[in-house]
Amino acid sequence: MEALLDRLCGLFDDELERQQNVLAICIAQGQAARAHHVDALQARSSALALSVQEALNAEKQRLGLLRQIVDQYALPLERQTLTGLIETVPEPWKTRMQEFQTRLRTTLEETRKVVRENNRIMRSSLTIVNDAFDAVIQRRTIPRGHYDERGEETPGNRAQPAVIDQRG
Repeated sequence: MEALLDRLCGLFDDELERQQNVLAICIAQGQAARAHHVDALQARSSALALSVQEALNAEKQRLGLLRQIVDQYALPLERQTLTGLIETVPEPWKTRMQEFQTRLRTTLEETRKVVRENNRIMRSSLTIVNDAFDAVIQRRTIPRGHYDERGEETPGNRAQPAVIDQRG
């Protein structure tokens, strides 16, 4: 049983590191979005997709090991959670698992905050881009060639000025 618990704690350590990397990638995504650096944003998104795939693959391994441990302890269904396992295992694994649980929760909460902020930034940027496209399209659809005898545009056909800020 000790070997199983050691392996599980090792997998938990790997997962915590992976989730901390996901947080770092999400922070970098937000920085790239704020700087309007499309190539960096795409690179971070690719790295994030790879990390998520690694997490999914690792979860399969971790769940298999967890199943063995839960079966050995004969935990009832309602206690087959990390908290239930922490309450069951002896030291030093109890403390290691508690630390993992606390640090993982903190990391995931921070990641959620960063993702929400990134979402806000990207939606704002998308709105700016869409407004710019709308302004360009609107200017292109205004009929041309409506000038008076002095070569000035007639009042009803003047294009509305497109409002684009310094960021584009």
